[in-house]
Amino acid sequence: MNFSEPYSQPAFRSFLQDCFLPEDYEPASSRCSFPTKTKYSKAALKLGHSEALDLSVYEIRHSSGHDARVTLSREAFRLLAEEGSERALVLF
Repeated sequence: MNFSEPYSQPAFRSFLQDCFLPEDYEPASSRCSFPTKTKYSKAALKLGHSEALDLSVYEIRHSSGHDARVTLSREAFRLLAEEGSERALVLF
């Protein structure tokens, strides 16, 4: 995977499954709902879970055109709490 290229969900999914996470990684494609109104986060998708690491992987799409890391992080933490995920890899 070339991280200097624009994000590609299929390429990232392949990277997770083939190179990065353990063999027990189970891909998923389930939409997640934010528990509260968000400022920048528009959509969230759970990409999968590794039982061995107790790690879930999420993709969050956002509309921020500037550096909104604090707000995006808060919105992501609210989503993770709603999902019951204590360990997660979140892509923005």
